[in-house]
Amino acid sequence: MSEPQWSTDPQKQAEFMNDFRAQTTAELSAIRRRLTWMLTPTILVVLLAVLGLTVFMTTRVIDIHHQVANIDESVKNVGRTLSYRQAAGDQETRPYFMPNGLSDAEREEFYHLEEGSEVFPLDWLRALENSQTKNPYINDLYGMGFLRDWDPNNKDGLPVGLTSAPTRGLEPLGKMIGLNCAACHVGEMTYQGKRIRIDGAPNMLDTRTFFASLIESSFATIEDSDKLLAFISRLKEERADQKKAARPAVRSAAQRIFRSMADKSEKVLIEALVPVIKKVVEDAKNDKLELPELLKDANKDASQLRTRMLGKFDNSKFKTLLDNSSLKSKLEALVDKTEHESTLVHTFEEIYIGVRLLRARAVFLKKLGGVGTDKRTEWGAGRVDAFGSARAFLFEDGYKPVNPVSYPFIWGLYRIDWFHYDNNTTTFLQRNCGQALGVGAVHDPKTLASSLHPRNLYRLEELATKLKPAVWPEDILGNIDTESAKRGKVHFDKHCVACHKTPGDGEKFKDVTFDLDKLGTDPLRAKMFAEKLPDGKMFYDAIGDAMDKISKKAYEDNNVTKEEIEKFSRAPIPGSPVVTVVWRGPGKYSARPLDGVWATGPFLHNGSVPTIDDLLKPAKDRPKEFFVGNREFDAHKLGYISTPPSGRQNNYDTKVEGNHNTGHEYGALSDTERRDLLEYLKTDLN
Repeated sequence: MSEPQWSTDPQKQAEFMNDFRAQTTAELSAIRRRLTWMLTPTILVVLLAVLGLTVFMTTRVIDIHHQVANIDESVKNVGRTLSYRQAAGDQETRPYFMPNGLSDAEREEFYHLEEGSEVFPLDWLRALENSQTKNPYINDLYGMGFLRDWDPNNKDGLPVGLTSAPTRGLEPLGKMIGLNCAACHVGEMTYQGKRIRIDGAPNMLDTRTFFASLIESSFATIEDSDKLLAFISRLKEERADQKKAARPAVRSAAQRIFRSMADKSEKVLIEALVPVIKKVVEDAKNDKLELPELLKDANKDASQLRTRMLGKFDNSKFKTLLDNSSLKSKLEALVDKTEHESTLVHTFEEIYIGVRLLRARAVFLKKLGGVGTDKRTEWGAGRVDAFGSARAFLFEDGYKPVNPVSYPFIWGLYRIDWFHYDNNTTTFLQRNCGQALGVGAVHDPKTLASSLHPRNLYRLEELATKLKPAVWPEDILGNIDTESAKRGKVHFDKHCVACHKTPGDGEKFKDVTFDLDKLGTDPLRAKMFAEKLPDGKMFYDAIGDAMDKISKKAYEDNNVTKEEIEKFSRAPIPGSPVVTVVWRGPGKYSARPLDGVWATGPFLHNGSVPTIDDLLKPAKDRPKEFFVGNREFDAHKLGYISTPPSGRQNNYDTKVEGNHNTGHEYGALSDTERRDLLEYLKTDLN
């Protein structure tokens, strides 16, 4: 091939390229002929060998086919059990923390301050096996969308948004774990190997999977005596009631019995005790325990709480076990013979209490509107039906929450007076109480006593009010094209600013809502809040009355002073007036300012549009199905990558009622105009 001779004349450049293509094609043809001549004999030899091998393998293929079919079915089963899992991502690389208005200490407080929704003993969470994956349950949390907390002061090592504290009235049980607002409102994205933590942005947490798998794993532990014994043997912390109920030697002996039976190292113990344990488990399962019962006359007396947890337990039926000489011999190796009876009784008491509490927690959590069982709208990553859950808890047993919405961003709270996608209330504290009840806070419907922490709920609001909008990090996501952004501002002012104008300093965002017919977005969520309950009362009136009464009872139970109540009646902003509490059901959707909106996908109230680029197109051109759960950011389309990872399928179907991606079609933009508007949305919109 001749040496290239380049020219600055465009005509000669074109002639050169044509000659170059012709020479290259000729050379490749010559190489192909030589390779064919050289390889043909080799190919014939290989073919003969393959034919001989095929005859030999045919008889094996039939056997292997059956084996593969069985393996394939097993793999499908595993795939089904893991279908909920997100790509947990690289949790070992510390992210870039976007400046957000909080100090490091305030951020850590925001991440883990308990609100009263603690639902499950921390020690149990660490000992529980995930019934789907067979992993320690706590190891699967990142795969459900929880984020790692990197602060060294996070002593319990829990992810962002998981709290650990004693539950009011159940203090002897020790630390319990629950959710707070950071679980859903702290986001994280990845971009070309880098991670960005954005406090106040929506997270990809799948709360339904968290609660459903916790329920399933609890029930699976109760139903299998081997799993139950293994679970109890893994417990590390002793409850206060345990310490009062028996001497250290007895408690230690009981724990060694659990370990010996769990690892099946003591045949005598297994043969003697397993039949009795199964009977204890059945008795405990039939001795129903409702968590609100434990809140009655709530106090910190461990012995009294243990009496309640033991319920109908009868220790007299186990005394005949001591007639078994082999069992007595084993017990003598564990504890003084004067403690044999008390050791056995303590062992069975712990099983009885464990089953009753596990079952009570599982049944209580199952009231989250049939979590994990409804076949209609799936919540999935980054969505929740909090009001539907509250409706199921408070008013309509068996109601199925099928109106999930995306977690909203929560920066800029200081400039709005109405909350939620339909501007349905002005009260931030009652709203927070309802949110806590929706994710596990316990309340007694008769006495209205609850596990809520009003002071902490107000403190979380104070912290959230400090959050600042996300700022485009140019050193990670690339520089903003300022000229394009200037052109984009023209389109924003023409098509967007009338509904989404950012308030100036000291200004409030107006109470603006839009008729569903005009807006055109999926109506299900707005209509649900404006519905009547079976008793004929409007849902918004019912939840307003309930939140008023429950919050006042929580003030009383937590000894909240008059001065604090007056403080709680005002937004946590200097000079704020007393909030006039309103609950309403407009049956419409509201608008919000858009600074930082690039970090808040997917979009529309139900998360039905993956990127802003898609949202700015006509509804007919938006994706009909896509995947939610990726954290990799698309810096051009402004949203998360929505193609499914390898081995996964799309998990968002916009044809399902509640998931429609229609509406919000304002302005016909060309491709260039749309790109300019996207560039402007990367700025602070000023």
